[in-house]
Amino acid sequence: WIRRGKLLGLACALPGILGLRVPLRAPANLNLRGGSVLMSSASDQAAPVEKFRKDYAPTPYAISEIELDFSLHDGETAESRATTVTSRLHVSRRPGADAGASLDLDGEDLELVSLAVDGVELTPGGGAYAVEGDVLSIDSSALPAGEAQFVLESVVRLAPAANLQLSGLYKSGGMFCTQCEAEGFRRITYYYDRPDVMATFSRVRLEAGKESYPVLLSNGNKLEHGDCGGGRHFAVWED
Repeated sequence: WIRRGKLLGLACALPGILGLRVPLRAPANLNLRGGSVLMSSASDQAAPVEKFRKDYAPTPYAISEIELDFSLHDGETAESRATTVTSRLHVSRRPGADAGASLDLDGEDLELVSLAVDGVELTPGGGAYAVEGDVLSIDSSALPAGEAQFVLESVVRLAPAANLQLSGLYKSGGMFCTQCEAEGFRRITYYYDRPDVMATFSRVRLEAGKESYPVLLSNGNKLEHGDCGGGRHFAVWED
């Protein structure tokens, strides 16, 4: 899994290295958008939106560290959201940022299961947070005051086999793989998905069926690996 030029993980059905062949010439109706591949007709192609460095402003919150926990499953159907991703973001308000600023994170095609701040679960519908379109907005009243660091934990469900955009977490050739550039990480978990937001991936845990996916690969150093019962195994990496 590639994130900001880094390999985050791979659950592979083959122990060897796979070579992928891609066409040298793309079809005329092939759009590359946010790291995804979309087939569309000429009539529904939207004009590209230019983004300039001068238009960027610092996010009101900084993310210094992220921990990811992937529980990879094949659902009964391609549309089954059997895979879960748990992320723990180490977040703090930037000095001088508006104390009333909400924490707005990007997310696309995610089913939010739960959300917690420093271990305290936030209740849906209570005004603490809202999911509107592709944005998870957490109200400042649900976050610690001042610039103290806190941990935002989210659990989401995905359907990798139904993801045909080649962006985010998807299945290809019998393995789970990811493409996160340029805006594909939002299809894995909620995050500030923009190129100027960098964080240390301190812990990436991969869990999958041992027989179907004997190789669990991530960037950095492997900390531990082993069996976890039920024919499944895991590996933990840090980068």
